[in-house]
Amino acid sequence: IVDLRTKQRRVLTSIVGDAYEPAWSPDGQHLVLWVRGKRVTIGGVRKPEGDHLVTCEVASGACQLLTKGRNAEDQSPQWSFDGKWIAFARRGIGWNIWITRRDGTEEKRLTKGEAEDSYPTWSPDSQSVVFQSWRSGASFDLYEVKLDDEAPRALARTDAVEEHQPVWVK
Repeated sequence: IVDLRTKQRRVLTSIVGDAYEPAWSPDGQHLVLWVRGKRVTIGGVRKPEGDHLVTCEVASGACQLLTKGRNAEDQSPQWSFDGKWIAFARRGIGWNIWITRRDGTEEKRLTKGEAEDSYPTWSPDSQSVVFQSWRSGASFDLYEVKLDDEAPRALARTDAVEEHQPVWVK
């Protein structure tokens, strides 16, 4: 981490493995990131092979595994605006959008099927998630799914232009 005022750098974690797509918690106290590798080690403990999500406390650098599936492929984590949930993409049969509590409990799949659903982002009220999807089979389009309704609705669909990596600004 780099302090932009002082230009001082500090290593945040002791994770052995590649880390991608860090996302700050709304309170600025934690990061969630996607870690990849066959020999990922967190706090001296080797983790199962795969792409996992990890949360790290910024002040102490202490990290914990958020998603724990063996040979999992979990990517593109994003905090909800209220800081209670983390949305992410998980590969199973296709890529689907999932959410989990910030401590890794209460995992819930929001989308189902063989489509390639990825890059989730939260609505400002933390009640729905927008994501890109290859559901049409012709291009990436944007969809929204509410937490209490598992039927995604198309927000932008056009075969002429692909919509990628949505960002919802509060």
